[in-house]
Amino acid sequence: MNEIDHIQRRESGLPAVLRPAQMSMVAIGAVLSYGLITGGGYSVFVAGPWAIAGYLAAAVLALLFSRCLAEMSAAHPTPGAFGAYAEQYLGGSAGFVVRISFYVAVVLIIGTEVPLLSYAFKTLAPRVPEDAVVVVALACLAFINARGARWFARVEFALSAFKLSALLIFVGLAAYYALAAGSSAAPPAAAASADGHGWADVFPAVWKVFILATLGYIGLESLSVAAAETAAPAAAIRRQMRLTAWAIAGVSLAVVGVSAALAYRGVSHIGMPPFFLVLRLTGLPWMGFVFQAIVAVTVLSVLNSLLYCASRMLFSLARAGQAPRRLGEIHAGSPALAVVATALLAGAVYAAYRWQPLLAGTGATAIASAGLMTVWLSVFAACARFRQRRGAGTRAWDAGAGALALLAIAASTWAIEIFHYTLRIGAPSVAALWLLHRLSRLLRQRKRGKPRAAVQVST
Repeated sequence: MNEIDHIQRRESGLPAVLRPAQMSMVAIGAVLSYGLITGGGYSVFVAGPWAIAGYLAAAVLALLFSRCLAEMSAAHPTPGAFGAYAEQYLGGSAGFVVRISFYVAVVLIIGTEVPLLSYAFKTLAPRVPEDAVVVVALACLAFINARGARWFARVEFALSAFKLSALLIFVGLAAYYALAAGSSAAPPAAAASADGHGWADVFPAVWKVFILATLGYIGLESLSVAAAETAAPAAAIRRQMRLTAWAIAGVSLAVVGVSAALAYRGVSHIGMPPFFLVLRLTGLPWMGFVFQAIVAVTVLSVLNSLLYCASRMLFSLARAGQAPRRLGEIHAGSPALAVVATALLAGAVYAAYRWQPLLAGTGATAIASAGLMTVWLSVFAACARFRQRRGAGTRAWDAGAGALALLAIAASTWAIEIFHYTLRIGAPSVAALWLLHRLSRLLRQRKRGKPRAAVQVST
């Protein structure tokens, strides 16, 4: 038995109850988030119609990532997913850092995005206290996830199907209104500044959009987590993961494309999300209520998927002896204790966010971004080693290209204001996790190698 087989056996026990389509909804739930519901309005404002180029480049990177991840997930489906692959192909410390970085990042995202629910409910139910909305939402999602993957999948399928349908309707309506509008007399500032200038003037804005769009695709890695509980042969898992990535990329490009068309035609502006504007243009009543309902469903879908993925990663950490052992227990086919612990930690992050929103939000965004970029980088690196061991190292061009793109993104965040703290806060936090694991491992080795003290017997 090789090491990866040992890891799979160590993390076994969760029943394979998901269908391939349900596995896809995990990623759709995690990736199609609030930022896309707003229509990519900020990206269009930054780069005008050139925003499409940034999103297209990000889509290529996301497809390269899904290609590498699908290959390893089909061969080794396990709840630890990319954390297990890092452990096997990059070393024990890498496996720990990838697992804990992903877990911490997702918990921070849940804790700082759950307030979006309370904002939506200000319109839907204005008399309900904000904190009550958050507490009830986290409790309900924890209950659903604690019941097992089958319950989670049913709820997530409904939420993601609703969200995906709303986005497709938006694309259709936005395309109609963009075609029906005349040429804009006053296009957005970014679009106007791009006209008549060379690529050197446009590239900085496009690169910023590329980084934003790439971070928007973070969540695709959830497919690898869900693969461990999917009842399908390896070939079907691999095909479904790649088809899902193509579908998500297509929807994202369509949404940003029609948003850019609306802006270029002068139909929309930065002060209003394109989705909301299109709903208003229909002239139907209750459009504000409908938009906030779509936002609420979108946020619930994201939180549900993220809670599922984080609880599985905590389960993997516990089974590896890197978290309390009880969190690796399975109750009625579910890592229920890991689910509850994750929901409680997310609630603590929310409390910190409510107390110090600027400080907590800035720190959480930086740490989460750096942690998730570390996860993506590990997938590319592990895939190259995976293929090398299988005698297919010459086919690692996609892994190499993806790794170089991730490194370029990480390096450039240092000089871009909106990503100012990604490396300044996030990179030291990832390095501290690696150092913590190395020190704890060294202490365990010394403890095992220390001779027992001689026992003196008095006569």
